[in-house]
Amino acid sequence: MNPIEDDLKFSVNDFGEKYVYSVDRICFERSDSNTVFNNHFQDELWGDDTFNVIVGTDSGLLVDYVRKNRKDNYSVYVFIELTHLLDLVITNCNFDKDDNIFIFGVDNWEDGVEKLHLPQYIYKNKLRFFESLGARYEYLDEYHTLKFSTYVSLEKITYRNKVTLGSEKFVVRQLQNVSENILPVLPLKDIFTGCTAIILAGGPSLDDCLPWVIENRQRLVIIAVSRIAKRLSQLSIIPDIFVSVDPFDDSFEVSKEMLEFPPSVVFVNSYHVVAKLLSQWHGHSLYLGTRFPWETKANLENVDGAGPTVSNSALTLAITFGFQKYYLLVLICAFPRKVTLMPKEVLKLSKALYSLQMEYGLKQMRMKWQKQTSLCQSLGNK
Repeated sequence: MNPIEDDLKFSVNDFGEKYVYSVDRICFERSDSNTVFNNHFQDELWGDDTFNVIVGTDSGLLVDYVRKNRKDNYSVYVFIELTHLLDLVITNCNFDKDDNIFIFGVDNWEDGVEKLHLPQYIYKNKLRFFESLGARYEYLDEYHTLKFSTYVSLEKITYRNKVTLGSEKFVVRQLQNVSENILPVLPLKDIFTGCTAIILAGGPSLDDCLPWVIENRQRLVIIAVSRIAKRLSQLSIIPDIFVSVDPFDDSFEVSKEMLEFPPSVVFVNSYHVVAKLLSQWHGHSLYLGTRFPWETKANLENVDGAGPTVSNSALTLAITFGFQKYYLLVLICAFPRKVTLMPKEVLKLSKALYSLQMEYGLKQMRMKWQKQTSLCQSLGNK
């Protein structure tokens, strides 16, 4: 529902707490806000020296809850509220004396956080994202858009700052991967013209849609982000391509199950992917970006494929390969029941990669390619 002016008046519960009914409905009717928030958030809000971005204020009650219960440390709490509620909720909470609690509107929160030393929290992986109860249950439709836009903006800010603040990590990984980054993606441009791909990422709808993927497996080229390898393994789904971009050790921990997949799978990695993952991959790999961190003729023309997320890189890859259709199995699912790709199309990738390897003199990998080609041929005959 969309609020009208009369809906923005305060109600009072049995515990003497004021809240806007159109924002929180019955959240605080049976219990006081302190009890409700304790049960919902438990200890998640009280991390050590964290930067916490919270969408919504629950009529200001959540702001007061944080002010009264937060740890005495350097944690920062940034609340982002809908513009038409901002002035109202500020009158219902008391945070003026706390230098680490801030309330911003939709239009100015990004400018506000720039002044709060956010980069130093990002560099330590201390940025956290939460939803108020009103935002979680979306009694006001506007919260849905606000949550999504805020999350996307934080992803972009995080990526930008990690590249800026932690560029040495990217360069170190680039140098560690020099011996592995042999085949660039670009020579395979348009290899799948007219075909259909599906990109599998780690969104909340993944499990709901995997049965459809299993049913239509032989008609699709599957591009999967590496961090869902464990889930795919549990369901015996073997993708055609894995994609990974992060240079951080955590990426290896969440992606290491991909090492158990057969060498017929192609690994497409950014030039700065975590070295432990790339160096242990036993199949064929293609890299995105530049091989060396300086200008040299050895840097072959290639697809950039820079994030900000691995899903972005996977989509860039699908576009580069020339797929006629590509479906994103990330947050929402809307797939037609009729697709046209035949399984033998996977053989095109194997043959093209084999030719590319020979062009770069990688004869020692010939046997692995032959095994992959045989596997793809068997798929095409089914």
